[in-house]
Amino acid sequence: MAAEPAPICRAFIAEHLPLLKKQGADLALVLLDENAAKSQSLLKHGYRIAKRQARKAGCSPLTSLARILFFKLICKLSSAREDDQTPALAGNLHIVKVPTLNTAAATDAVRAASVDLVCLMGTRILTRETLAAMNCPAINIHSSDPRFMRGAPSVVWEVLARRESIALTIHQVTPDLDSGDILLQRELPIRFSGGLGATLERTFLDSIPVITRLFAETIVGLQNRRLTPQPFTPGPLRVTPRFMQTLAAEFRCRANTRKAKPVLQVR
Repeated sequence: MAAEPAPICRAFIAEHLPLLKKQGADLALVLLDENAAKSQSLLKHGYRIAKRQARKAGCSPLTSLARILFFKLICKLSSAREDDQTPALAGNLHIVKVPTLNTAAATDAVRAASVDLVCLMGTRILTRETLAAMNCPAINIHSSDPRFMRGAPSVVWEVLARRESIALTIHQVTPDLDSGDILLQRELPIRFSGGLGATLERTFLDSIPVITRLFAETIVGLQNRRLTPQPFTPGPLRVTPRFMQTLAAEFRCRANTRKAKPVLQVR
């Protein structure tokens, strides 16, 4: 399961599917979320997210929406997005597209494909009803250590905590967000690349090959019963930071970028 343009899912299929087939694990279904609500009404979609975050942040939906818009603006000012190099999906795959993963069409497709494991490779939050209706176990990628933080956005909260890396985590999916047992983790250095937006983009691009390998290793490990799920005490649930926190993260990204550059002496 992935939300379009599904960069992690596409890279995973291109890089690891042939080897996984040799290991006896085949891909039964690619379920793509086209996020129809967002494309039909960006404002309504944004306000729904703001309402959900407001409950967690203890503020009004309008304040939450303002924080989200301010965060996006700060990120856009330093954005250095590169040309899209997302691999195309092969034509022989069983691909189902749905307006949202939280629909009967999505869960019906999962059950019809008789899958043994669902891999969430960049999706929206699945409801309890959707998880129950799939009737099979699921694993997810969380771009942080869930003992440090759950929710999103990752990298930003690590920068605010003066960390220099994130812990990419494959964990079991439960109704409680990012709280299922940990299966595998890998540390990934934060790629400070100027401002907050460029740092987020560069770190995410660096994370894709690591995440795809983690998924492949987890699938093989579960198949061979060589992975021991690790229970843990979940960290705090994070949402979009407050205005001053966003600015603090922006300044720290720029400061860390300057420190990372070698100083050349001219004689």
